[in-house]
Amino acid sequence: GELGEQCRARIAELGIGDAVEFLTNLKSWSELHKVYARCDILILPANFSNGNFTILEAMASGMGVVVSDRVLGIGKMVEDEKNGFNCEPTTEEFLNRIERYIQNPELFRVHAEINRPMVEPLSAQGTAKFFTKILHDRMEF
Repeated sequence: GELGEQCRARIAELGIGDAVEFLTNLKSWSELHKVYARCDILILPANFSNGNFTILEAMASGMGVVVSDRVLGIGKMVEDEKNGFNCEPTTEEFLNRIERYIQNPELFRVHAEINRPMVEPLSAQGTAKFFTKILHDRMEF
């Protein structure tokens, strides 16, 4: 996007180019699961976002989740400390939560065990089962 060059320059200035990758070659949404599989933590410090799908995808992939409490509906998906972290969108708060994952990698497993079954009903298969059940309940098969 329009800030791409500025971001690349800042990344080079910080010397973190080996840890940052721009996804310019993603050909379709169906490849997104490959990206999530290579990541450990979703960090979403938005002041406003309806990025709930991103959060759900990260949760389904077993990633740790650190998200701003300003994301719409976040309280119903990510309970701070229970299945991820949601906090004020400040550098200090986010660093604190990220460090907790780094210092206690077992949290990835604990949160994934809670999150995967929680988001399963929202998958394509889960949604299909839901509507199939409604149809069967409403019609006499």
